Amino acid sequence: MSEPSYEHVYVDEAFEDTKDLPEVHLDVLGEHIDLPNLNSPRLPLGIVSAALELSDGGDANKGIRTFIDYFQVTYPSLWRKLENEENGVGWLVAIIEAWASQSGMDPKA
Repeated sequence: MSEPSYEHVYVDEAFEDTKDLPEVHLDVLGEHIDLPNLNSPRLPLGIVSAALELSDGGDANKGIRTFIDYFQVTYPSLWRKLENEENGVGWLVAIIEAWASQSGMDPKA
């Protein structure tokens, strides 16, 4: 059997969206956090799938593991406060919903 014949297409530049979307700034339990807009092409790749879940169905609980990982690494002092809160999960969901809302998404849609 012969090898299939194919050519690779060269990708020479990244997609660039020219929208200038504002960052999201939240004050949670006394912590000021600055988050990328969830609609931004500059969104960290690690949370793209979770952001897509929010934009697709608007459910803050979908992809929550991804958001947990993001906050643990990016905002460890906030994460420590959430761990000590009686309703830490409720706070986490509220943060995600506020982040989505401020990014122009409707997390309750």
